[in-house]
Amino acid sequence: MSTPESMPLFTVSNHHVTNAGQPPALNGDDPNMYHSYFENAYGEQSIFQYNKGCDSQVDPACCWQNGTGV
Repeated sequence: MSTPESMPLFTVSNHHVTNAGQPPALNGDDPNMYHSYFENAYGEQSIFQYNKGCDSQVDPACCWQNGTGV
């Protein structure tokens, strides 16, 4: 049996078609990362990830939207 610390807090299935590509798999336990998830009434999904421990101003954040990494 899983302990409360190892059980997922939030899970969501991918709503995109297969040819949209591989959905991101993120480590939500990384203390240097912030994550946000958004879904609208049409089922379009977006994930935002920010690396608060990033010393560089190059790519400290990423957004996946509608099956693409934008």
